[in-house]
Amino acid sequence: MKSSFKKIIALMLAVITLFGICTAASAGSVQTDSVNSYYKGVLYYHPGLAEAYGQSDLPDSYVYSDDFFTASGNKYNEHLSTFSMIAAEASVGSAREPLDADGYARKSRNLSALLEDVGFSDIEVNEDYATKPTKNSMGVLCAHKNINDDGKNYTLIAVIPRSANYEAEWGGDFVIGSDSDSKGFSIAADICLDFTKNYIADKNISGDIKVWITGFSRGGAVSNLIAKNIIDSPKGCLGDNVSLRSDDLYAYTFSTPSPGNTSNAPRAEKYAGILNTYSNIELISAMPPLILGFDRYGTDRLLSNEENYSQMLSNLKLCNELFYNVFTTEYNPRFYYPKKLSTDNGSIEFVNDDSSYIPYDPKEYIAGFAKHFAQTVGGRKNYASEYEQPLTDSLAYAMSLHGDQLGALSDAAINHSDLPYLFASMYSYFIKSRSGSSALTAADETAEDIASVAADVAETGLDASLIAKISAKMLTYSLMSADRIKNEGAGYLKNIFTAALNAVGAPQEVKSSIITDKNMKALFHLASYLLLGNIWQSGRISSLDKDNQAIKNAATLIGNAANICYEHCNEVTVSWLRTEDSYYDDYSELTQSQIKGYRRVYISASNSAILNGKITDDDGNVAALIENGRLTGVTDNWIGFTNTDDGGFFRIPADKSYKIKLTSDRKSNINTKIYEYQCSDGSSVSVMDKTVSVSKGDDTVIKLPKLMGDWSSPSGAKYNATVESAGKGLLGDADNDGEVTITDAAAIQRKIILLPCPVFNEPAADVDNDGEVTVIDAAFIQRYSTNVEVSFPIGKPIS
Repeated sequence: MKSSFKKIIALMLAVITLFGICTAASAGSVQTDSVNSYYKGVLYYHPGLAEAYGQSDLPDSYVYSDDFFTASGNKYNEHLSTFSMIAAEASVGSAREPLDADGYARKSRNLSALLEDVGFSDIEVNEDYATKPTKNSMGVLCAHKNINDDGKNYTLIAVIPRSANYEAEWGGDFVIGSDSDSKGFSIAADICLDFTKNYIADKNISGDIKVWITGFSRGGAVSNLIAKNIIDSPKGCLGDNVSLRSDDLYAYTFSTPSPGNTSNAPRAEKYAGILNTYSNIELISAMPPLILGFDRYGTDRLLSNEENYSQMLSNLKLCNELFYNVFTTEYNPRFYYPKKLSTDNGSIEFVNDDSSYIPYDPKEYIAGFAKHFAQTVGGRKNYASEYEQPLTDSLAYAMSLHGDQLGALSDAAINHSDLPYLFASMYSYFIKSRSGSSALTAADETAEDIASVAADVAETGLDASLIAKISAKMLTYSLMSADRIKNEGAGYLKNIFTAALNAVGAPQEVKSSIITDKNMKALFHLASYLLLGNIWQSGRISSLDKDNQAIKNAATLIGNAANICYEHCNEVTVSWLRTEDSYYDDYSELTQSQIKGYRRVYISASNSAILNGKITDDDGNVAALIENGRLTGVTDNWIGFTNTDDGGFFRIPADKSYKIKLTSDRKSNINTKIYEYQCSDGSSVSVMDKTVSVSKGDDTVIKLPKLMGDWSSPSGAKYNATVESAGKGLLGDADNDGEVTITDAAAIQRKIILLPCPVFNEPAADVDNDGEVTVIDAAFIQRYSTNVEVSFPIGKPIS
C-alpha cells in the first residue's frame, strides 16, 4: 500500500514539474514528441520550355509524407496538392532521352524514380508510355504502396497519365466528338483505366484500397475523367476484388481543360472531391468552351493570388532561372496588351494600342476568344463534322516533329511565295463575309484604302512589286463573292501545306489525310475568323486602314500568343502552389550534395527486437531520435524515413558524417544494408551489408562517412557497423547519451507519466538507489545540472 501511494505521489509530481523541467532544457535539446511528419527529396523534371531553349531535365526538391493519404480525399490538402503537381511534372517525357526506340522506352524515368523514392513498388507503364506517341495513344503509369491509416492497412494505387511532351497525343485534345464527354480525352481515360484494372489484377491487389490520380494540362483533363468514371463505377473500373470508399479517392488536376459534358451534371455533389486547380489567365483551361457544352467534373479552384505574386516569382527563379528570366521580361500575362499594326518606325510591327476597343484584361480576352472559337465553328456538331479531323491531324503531325524537322516545316511554310497572297485572301474573305456593302462599294473602299496603306508600307522597304500584286489581288477579291475567295484562299493553303509536309518527308498517308479540298476550305475559314475576328466586333466591317478592327484583332492575337500561353507551364503552376504550402516556407536552392543523392539505410532485427536510439551528425548534434524503428524529433527534414512494402529505409544526407546508435530490447541479429542513391538516374549502389549479434541493452553503432563532391569517401573513412556492449553507464545518464544533463531529468519525467522514451537506462536513472525511478531522482539530476551540490556521485560510472 505504501509503495502504491508513493507511485501515485510521484506521478502527480511528474506531471506538475514536467513542463518546467523540459523548458529549462538547453535550446539545442531534441523534443521527442515532435514527430517527423514529412521529409524532403530531389526529383528531375522536364522543363516546360525545354524544346524552345534547349534545356535538359532539371533537378528540384519535393516534400512527401504518407500522411498526405490519411485525411479525406474529398478535402483539399495543400501539401498533397503540391506533391501531386510535382508528380505530374515528373510524368512529362524525359528530355534526357533520345528520340529512338530505346529513348522512348525510358521516357517515364523521372516519374518512376520519384515514386520509387517515396516507397512505391511494382512501378509499371503501359505500352503507349514506352513508345512514340500517336494521336490516339495515352501514356500512363501505375504503382502501389502500403498505407497505414489509423491502424488500418490500405493499398494506395497511383494512376498518373503523361502530362506534357505528348507529341502527336496533343492532337487528341481537339477531338471532342458530337456528344457526351470530350471524345479525345475519353479515349485516353479509357486507356488509363483499362491499364489500371489489369494492373490491379496482375498484382493480386485486393481488399481496401486508396487511389491517387493526378495530371497537368491534357493529363489533367484525362485524370478528371478517370476520377469521374471511378466514382460512377468503382467496381467496373477497378475490379471486384478491391473496395474503395469515396473518402479514399485522391484526385488532383492542374491547368485542366474541360473534358466533361454539361448534360452529365459535372458539378454534382458526388464529384466534388475531384479537385481542379487552374489559372483564368491562360488559354488551355478555357477550352473546350462552356458554350460548346463542356465543363470540368468536380470542384474548381483558382491558382493565382495577387498577394503571393512576388513569392511565386521567387519560387520560379529557384525552380528554373532561365524560364524565370523569360517570364519576367518577355512572356507573361501581365505583358498582355491590345495591339495594332504600325509602320511608323520604317518597318511593319505590332505596337500597344492605347485606345483599343479590345479588353485590357487577359482573362477577359481569353474568355472572349474561347467564346468566339465556339461561334466560329458553328457549334459542337458542326465542329465535329467540319473541323475536327483536319485540325487534329495537322496538329498531331506537327507536334510529332522535333528540332530540325520542326524547323524545316516552319521554314517551308513561312518562306512560301504564296503566303502573302494567303493572308490577302484571308483578310478579303473575312471582310467580304462580314460586310453588308455591295461589291461596287467594297471595291471603291478597298481601292482607296489600298492606296493609303501602300504608301505607309512602302516606307518599310518592302518589295514594291509585291505590294502592287497583292493590291491587285485584293481589288479582284472585292468583286468576288466570299465563297469564291474561300476557294482561291484554300488553294494557297493547299500549296503551303504540301510544300511544308514535303520538306519534312511526311508519309503519303499523312498528306492524304490532311490535304483535301474540303479540309483546306475548312481550315481556311477557321484560320481567317480566329485570326481576324472576335466577339467584340460590332457594326459593318469594310475598312482596310491600319487601325481596322480586323487588323487589331490579328495584331492582338499574334502579339500576345506567347503571353497567354506561357502561364500554362508546369514551373509556373508548381511555383504558385508552393506559395500556399507551409512545407515550402524554407524552399531554397539545392546544394550539390542534395542534387547528387543520399544514403539509404535499411535495418532489420531478428527475434522481433525493438530498436530505439538516435542519429547524430559529425559535430555530435542529435539530428533525430528513433522510437520503435521510426523517426521523431527530426531537426533536418532532409533526414527521413521512407515506408516501403518490405519495411523501409532511413534517408541520410551525404554532406556530413552521421552515426546511428540503436539499442535493442533483447538478444537479436541486427542486419544493416546501406546504399548510395543517385538522384540523377534513380539508381542505388550497395556499399555495406553487415549483420551483428547483440544482447539485450547492447548498442549497434552504424557509421556513415561524409561523402566528397565526387561521391567518394575521405581518406580512411568508411561505412561500418559495430556493437558496443551494454554497461551500467554514468549515474544520472537516464537517456544513455554519455553525459548527464537536464534532458536526463526530462527523460525520467516522461518515463513516469508513460510517454515514449527512445532510450532509457533504468540503473542510471535511479540516482538515490532506492530501487525505484521517481520524480525525486529527476530533482537530483536537475540540481546537479544547475551546479547545485548533491550527495550522490552523479556523472560517475556506476560500479
